[in-house]
Amino acid sequence: MAEWMKKALQLVQNQCYICLIHGLQEMGRHTLINCPSLMECLGISWREYVDWRRRLQYQKHHKTQGFICFVCHVPQITNDLHPMARKVGKDGPKCDCGDIIVPMVFGTYHKVELKRKAEEHFGGVGQQESFALWLMGKPKAMSYSNMVDLFMWYMDKENSRLD
Repeated sequence: MAEWMKKALQLVQNQCYICLIHGLQEMGRHTLINCPSLMECLGISWREYVDWRRRLQYQKHHKTQGFICFVCHVPQITNDLHPMARKVGKDGPKCDCGDIIVPMVFGTYHKVELKRKAEEHFGGVGQQESFALWLMGKPKAMSYSNMVDLFMWYMDKENSRLD
């Protein structure tokens, strides 16, 4: 899984994940905070996204699955994928993996067709409030988190660049 996930993360690095999911790659490379699609396509302000993201808190059932970075949400499967040691800057911990997984699952949830396909595959993921709870819910056996599963499902089934 580590190599597969590493390839998935590298494929989408340095892109706006909301624009990527909504097929707007021509919008250019910009940070999520500067994404025009967040408001224009999703009708979500930066503050609303940040408030939703704060609900993503790991529970005790995740500790049995191994370390998951609370900054970027990438599991520490190997040091090559995500080293245990994190860089700490003036704004707090930094990760080499960046902010990839959360914006991609958020964008997946907010694209009607992707959300429908994800609900068929994983079962009901609910409304935005309960979606955060589902992401942080108990993962199936041998999974790190529902969030990682949804990210990898998107990269495998919808993106098809992992083949």
